[in-house]
Amino acid sequence: RLCFTEGLPGLYGGLTAAWMRHSIFSTARHGMYHVLVDRTGASSLPSRAACGLVSGAAAAALANPCDLVLIRMQADGHWPADQRRNYRSGPHGVVDVFRAQGLAGLWTGVGPCVLRGAVVTASQNAMFSEAKLLLCRRRFDPNSRVTHLFAALLSGCFAVVCTHPIDVVKTRLMNAQGQGATYDGALDCFLGGFRAEGPFFWLKGLPATLCRLGPHTVVLFMVQEQVRLTLRGGLTCAMCGE
Repeated sequence: RLCFTEGLPGLYGGLTAAWMRHSIFSTARHGMYHVLVDRTGASSLPSRAACGLVSGAAAAALANPCDLVLIRMQADGHWPADQRRNYRSGPHGVVDVFRAQGLAGLWTGVGPCVLRGAVVTASQNAMFSEAKLLLCRRRFDPNSRVTHLFAALLSGCFAVVCTHPIDVVKTRLMNAQGQGATYDGALDCFLGGFRAEGPFFWLKGLPATLCRLGPHTVVLFMVQEQVRLTLRGGLTCAMCGE
């Protein structure tokens, strides 16, 4: 439907904002996660999840302006022509939000954004480490691409289940501010959806999230492990002695 209404460029709406967001969010959350794990000696699933929560929350707060512009650019096409924001690019969107809403406006929806960033980082990283550990204990090679692939697949599925309800609230909150229905906060947004659409409203868009976050997680960890393998001259699964 998007291809028919907006053409091929519609599939790449908000691309510059996406580049901005991931250059900040993805770099910061994974960098901080590994630093925290190394410095705290986190070896258990709860301790690694805690490192993910902290690093994800900090990175999401930092990248919130880019996330805000990205969501608005992607959703702009469904608004009537006279209500569209018409951001030309990610940087133009950030400047426009600042001029219209001030500095605080750039952190619209920061609550669910931080929560989502914390949960996705904890679920992705902690589950990947745990899955790789379990595979190593079953004599899988910790440096094998097959090991990384299976661990990444489990991590991606787990991250989708954990983050999708938060994604629904975050997207509605960020996109609604200033146009159409407005919310008093994340809780008001959730309750509004529950009352208007029923208890399963948070399942809307689940296949799309799976199609996006699943492959993203697989590519992320496959590339990350190969980079670490190259830089360190060999990865080890220290917790299982491999």
